[in-house]
Amino acid sequence: MASFLQAFITLEEVGAGYGVRPGSVAETYAGISRQHSSTWEGWEILDKINDKRELCIVIKKVLDTLVFEYYKTIWDTMEGTSIESQRVATSLLQIAVALGVPKTITVIQKIVRIPDTGMMDFWTITKLNAIDEEWLLVELAARHERHRLILTARYSQD
Repeated sequence: MASFLQAFITLEEVGAGYGVRPGSVAETYAGISRQHSSTWEGWEILDKINDKRELCIVIKKVLDTLVFEYYKTIWDTMEGTSIESQRVATSLLQIAVALGVPKTITVIQKIVRIPDTGMMDFWTITKLNAIDEEWLLVELAARHERHRLILTARYSQD
């Protein structure tokens, strides 16, 4: 079964810190988008800081804890430890942070050809664990890229 800690430490987004997409107002912190995760507690802290590149160690530790808890909540909702492939579970965590959990689960359900409910259930996990890992990773990457391009086009129109 997949490990949350192993997935978490391999994600590039976690170490990304604060950023704003060029040409837009789309803010992210450690891969967490303000637009898609506006209720994340870290935004309240970041809003009080003028120069976000100059985070002090204490505030950074608090934000790191909030980031960890945010990713862990997503992992638990996706039932990451029920997924047999570490690579698939890590990929799904990364996608869920970008697209949201229900959308990611819907994508999975479409790939494994079961009714899309947006909820991780027994049948979704069973089908996910039964499918060829390499093929699934290619499918997930392609769909994630498609959604990224759609979002990029949307941001550029803002």
